[in-house]
Amino acid sequence: MGSSKNLDQAGSDVGGADSEADSANEILLASKREFATIAALGLIMIAGFVFVPPKSSPIDWVDGILFFAGLLALSASAFLMIVREFTGRARRDSRIRILSVLVLIIAMLMFFAVSFYRLSGIDGEIVGLQTHLDAIYFTVSTSMTVGFGDVVAGGQIGRFIVLVQMIFNIVVLAAASKLATALFVERRKVKAVST
Repeated sequence: MGSSKNLDQAGSDVGGADSEADSANEILLASKREFATIAALGLIMIAGFVFVPPKSSPIDWVDGILFFAGLLALSASAFLMIVREFTGRARRDSRIRILSVLVLIIAMLMFFAVSFYRLSGIDGEIVGLQTHLDAIYFTVSTSMTVGFGDVVAGGQIGRFIVLVQMIFNIVVLAAASKLATALFVERRKVKAVST
């Protein structure tokens, strides 16, 4: 009788291992789907930059609406990411968390690059910006706070957008720094436990 109890217990242990493996496989599959979604969004944003209307086309109210809609979307994404990170409700998969931050940074850079590119069509707003690459260069140099002076925001609208970008840089890069630190500490704890 005792042996049948042991057999039942052994059978339930095997079943428990199977359910744990199934759960791990489901998590891995969900992570792969999220990774693919985030990577596709990043590629779409980068590819979409090529199709921005030429800076010679007139800027109208549609550009203004698109700018503020994009700014609102970026703000909401950054806010949600920061709130989830600080309240501990962020995803546990560190790869997805890192990719989410990277996609947000890419979206931010592309958004401001498009804004600067379109603004450069207005005389005196963004001086020295001629091409898509110039727009990305100016956006990244502003993000890194290295400003060489070869491309400058000369007008009030351009300066306002540079100011908004600087605020985003502080918020998003601070969140990215906090995430990187948290992941580093998390990995050290895992290594300490496993050794």
